[in-house]
Amino acid sequence: MATERAVTIVSVTPLPLGRDSRTLKQAMTLARLGYRSIVVADRRRWDLDPARPPEFPSEQSTTEGNAETRPGRLRSWFRFDRLPAVMQAPLFLYWLARYFRRYVWQVFVQVPRASLYCLHEFSSFPAVWLAARMAGAPIVYDAHDFYSQMVEDSERTRFERRFIAPFQRWLERACIKRAAAVLTVSEGVGELMRKRFGVDPVVVRNCHDVRLDRPVSRGLRDRLGLRAGDFLLVAIGNAKQGYAADAAIEAVQRLPDHVHLAFVGDGYPGYAGRLREKGLSSRVHLVGFLPPTEVVPTVRDADAAVILYFARSADYRVALPNKLFQSIAAGVPILYPELPQIASVLRAAGAGLCIDAQDPSSIARAVERLLKDRDAAGTASVRRQLRSQWAWESEERLFSDEIRRCLRDTLPGLHAAQERAG
Repeated sequence: MATERAVTIVSVTPLPLGRDSRTLKQAMTLARLGYRSIVVADRRRWDLDPARPPEFPSEQSTTEGNAETRPGRLRSWFRFDRLPAVMQAPLFLYWLARYFRRYVWQVFVQVPRASLYCLHEFSSFPAVWLAARMAGAPIVYDAHDFYSQMVEDSERTRFERRFIAPFQRWLERACIKRAAAVLTVSEGVGELMRKRFGVDPVVVRNCHDVRLDRPVSRGLRDRLGLRAGDFLLVAIGNAKQGYAADAAIEAVQRLPDHVHLAFVGDGYPGYAGRLREKGLSSRVHLVGFLPPTEVVPTVRDADAAVILYFARSADYRVALPNKLFQSIAAGVPILYPELPQIASVLRAAGAGLCIDAQDPSSIARAVERLLKDRDAAGTASVRRQLRSQWAWESEERLFSDEIRRCLRDTLPGLHAAQERAG
């Protein structure tokens, strides 16, 4: 353990750590393994204590660093989208300068010397690559999404298609080529990465780690002031394109008055006016951001969870999102979309009810089934078995093996000590 504690592993993510539960899980695993685990997240540095997960303020801003919306921050410029490419080029140079300042320079000055770097998302690859070269350390790249097609080209502006998307694909390809190991979240994303980049990533699913959960003083029902007979459906996740929040709201309109829907995540304040117009403010609740260490303990007393993803793009079609595993860990019945990766987890266990996430009638029918039969989406025994099967402890073995393999060549003395201890 003392030998391993001398090894520093730095994880780098563009998101605030309170929004990036996958990076948090992996970094806490590294700390528990005895390494010094440091996270550089959204220009803030965390030195993790293996015995105590970090605390996150509920008011934490979550608008920066979203891989899907970062190019969208420049949409005010895209009134110039009809200009010829030669006139758009200066805009791209300015975009590059902004990118370099935020994702390269500001990260590089914060990244300490390490024995290994775990890079989550590719934006900061130049900064991490330079730090790794100076330290003689390997890089592990963990792709949380298939970033190349989080948004289809048909939804991009010409400026994005001409300049930003090709640059991002080139940068991710360079990152993959120079990584000692490549990880991702699902077999579906792995297959897309094989076709695009010719890499065979190791799949480490985004299962929930209950060891990071903190006790909460009030469950979700108590927070919302619900009565004993009220039915509570919870949707975990931030509002974004590819997440059918409007369909879920319309479904509630079609259901009895004692059915409530709670959105746990950021980005929903804009819905408040619509809910007032529809007369749903007392039945559809905008809970807001919860730290990842509090989501599962808070939503555990809901009657069901709904996954509102739909096949907006290639990335969404193969999604295996964190919100699915949080719902499994909470032990509640799950309404899930007909997306292959999500369906494969639940159907194999005989759990959940399949819905069309974009069809309010489909969501309403599934809720009506649960109102008549609470076991329609799987018995409590099935849900317990599902929770035991899809736990982070099994996935972290794959992750730990990759970390140890990458350290062997650079730290042979540590590897020999591990072999003697094992």
